[in-house]
Amino acid sequence: MESRVFLSSLDHFMLSPLVSWVKTFVPCDGGIHLDFSELLDGVFLNDIMSQINPASAALCVNKVSRDPSQKIHNLNLVVQQIKAYYLVGVPHFAPHVFNPWGVFTQTTKAA
Repeated sequence: MESRVFLSSLDHFMLSPLVSWVKTFVPCDGGIHLDFSELLDGVFLNDIMSQINPASAALCVNKVSRDPSQKIHNLNLVVQQIKAYYLVGVPHFAPHVFNPWGVFTQTTKAA
């Protein structure tokens, strides 16, 4: 029963607007089908951020199969690339600090 609920939630997530947007970065002629597992290790997401902001391309992203610490490392690089893009690449977001929970807060300036 529990696995059925998870699969239903997973199917729902894979049909979400965010995943639909991510799928636009999959080459049409490559015959590649984006699977949830390809989002888990951060490699594909880092590739997307490298296309959006080549200046912040991560150099040490590794494809992993079972190493959770490498997956965490890769996903941390994605977060760093997103921060760099919004803090440096998008001028109207520059005075804000990116919060991973979707909240932007005003920074305080030192005197």
